[in-house]
Amino acid sequence: MTGKRIREARIRLGIMPKRLAEMLDITVDELRAYEKELIPVDAETLISFCEALRTTPDRLTGYAKSSGIRTRLDELPDGGRCLTVYLEGWQCRTVDYTGAGDMRLTFEEVEE
Repeated sequence: MTGKRIREARIRLGIMPKRLAEMLDITVDELRAYEKELIPVDAETLISFCEALRTTPDRLTGYAKSSGIRTRLDELPDGGRCLTVYLEGWQCRTVDYTGAGDMRLTFEEVEE
């Protein structure tokens, strides 16, 4: 369903496939494969889609607060990004400290 939501967000914003592919530095064929869900969307790619489509991971993945899953995307002072996923007392953070795709994944128990 993420691919369908990517396509819907792209159309809603009036962005042509070629333009979105350029924004993401991928080919139009790759974009179509994401939209048709032939390629899975990893965390880094999800962040890129969210930035380009001005939306949140919650919206693109279809997770809502009612499911107990929340996400937050933060920009770090050094230009990196951090995607945090909260799930029933746990937080999972995918952090790109360099902005160049170097990722670190951590899990922590948190108070809700």
